[in-house]
Amino acid sequence: MIQRVQLALQKRFDGWLARQVPPSRRALLTRRNVFIFPTRQGLMFGVVMTLLLIAAINYQNSLIYLLAFLLGGMFLVCILETFRNLAGMAVEVARTQSGHAGEQVHIEVRLVADGGRRHWAVFLGWRGAPQVVVDLDDSSAEVRLAVNAPRRGRFRPARLLIETFFPLGLLRAWSWIDLDCEVIVYPTPQSGPLPVAGDATTSVRGYRIDRAAAEFHGLRDYRAGDSIRSVAWRRYAATGDLVTKEFASGVGATQLWLEWAQLDGLGVEERLRRLTGWVLRAAQENLPFGLRIPGVVLPPATGETQRVAALTALALFGEAPPR
Repeated sequence: MIQRVQLALQKRFDGWLARQVPPSRRALLTRRNVFIFPTRQGLMFGVVMTLLLIAAINYQNSLIYLLAFLLGGMFLVCILETFRNLAGMAVEVARTQSGHAGEQVHIEVRLVADGGRRHWAVFLGWRGAPQVVVDLDDSSAEVRLAVNAPRRGRFRPARLLIETFFPLGLLRAWSWIDLDCEVIVYPTPQSGPLPVAGDATTSVRGYRIDRAAAEFHGLRDYRAGDSIRSVAWRRYAATGDLVTKEFASGVGATQLWLEWAQLDGLGVEERLRRLTGWVLRAAQENLPFGLRIPGVVLPPATGETQRVAALTALALFGEAPPR
């Protein structure tokens, strides 16, 4: 019964919050969406201040009156300063970084100060995630926030909590912001050997891929994880620059295809996890690969664009396109 009441109250509060602070890529903190309330220390401060006032009235003591009014004035100033520490600041999405299901994905938000005003000890964090504290003493700052992504697909984080207790910790000013952002979460990779490419192939670390039909495409900067077989060692010996050779497969050459049909007998999610592991391994070895799953065919290619396209296709498999 208590749980039902809590759920009903939470639903009503979420509905009111959705009307008060609607989703937006950029939120400006104003008196409409910043809330303020005394902390536990603030409530104790108010009790002490009230007792002092009662004692001053009872004993007609001017010094106690002076102390009570001094504390009361300080409390009023603290209300204003705590509110101003958030008010006028804009929060917007800077960029998102994809990740795998069951891990943390990162979203960078940008804080923009209003008119050069400084904002001290501002706490930010997604609901249920660790908070980050920021001192905004410049015109803007970017903060990288982590949030857990439980499953693959399009992931929308919960509301962002932004709060402050500055300057004395007597009051808490906060706002729940719904930043309208979306992160693509890839399936959890499952390791395993790459499938055999077919005949007329050469062995590369336990699996086979056509190298005879590959044509030299060019050089690029070395990236961590590139196969040492692809490093241009002559170029390194001559100039000291560590670069990687890229190849483009010729027409009609045997290609490495990562296909849905190669995993008959497995469930949908297990197939996606296995294909994700294959994509990551092929990309790490800088091998040209193609992806063929129901509804999506990616021609063989190499590079970061191919890796992201393949992982995105696996992440969004079975999902309806956004409206």
